[in-house]
Amino acid sequence: DSSFKNQINNIINHSALSLQLIQEVNLADFFKNNMMVVLQKMEKSFGII
Repeated sequence: DSSFKNQINNIINHSALSLQLIQEVNLADFFKNNMMVVLQKMEKSFGII
């Protein structure tokens, strides 16, 4: 049934899109956390608090 196939395709496309979004959000958080750590280390080594 073609409508059933279309539904499955839509579900696959939507989950692929949301997975991509999740990965991008995770990457953003990852970089944000890394920057915070780097900034904290810089503050400690330069004594800027």
